[in-house]
Amino acid sequence: MGEEQLGTNGSVLARWHRVGYPSLALLAGVGVAGSVALTLGGALVRGGLRPCERLDERVCRDLGAEDCAVWKTELGRAGTGSTVPFRAGGGRHAPLRWALNAALPGDRSSDKALCYRQLEDPTYATTLGAIRQMVAGRKRAGAR
Repeated sequence: MGEEQLGTNGSVLARWHRVGYPSLALLAGVGVAGSVALTLGGALVRGGLRPCERLDERVCRDLGAEDCAVWKTELGRAGTGSTVPFRAGGGRHAPLRWALNAALPGDRSSDKALCYRQLEDPTYATTLGAIRQMVAGRKRAGAR
């Protein structure tokens, strides 16, 4: 079998320990990459490559044709991430946020990360409720 390696206390080292830290680092790297892929993959499945356009389409579908027209023309699509300017913010992840926002197709000035968050169900219901209130307020103001 060959020579056995001894640890610092004189015990025999197990085979997995002799493989060394490079294998553990590779395994940890694969785990981190898998976690990032699942997170980004889930966002891409929900929002696709154009999350702001999908959000606007979903809002219009749920509002109906008449309210959608009011929301788009009179309110300027207010209340969604498509009208919020993108800000990378500070910190060490700012270049990554900027690169991801620039890499996705669509309007580079809109905050695509916010659109992804607003497409999620609990947040979407709140967003849609606020938009419905804005549309109803605009209609009441126009009726006077």
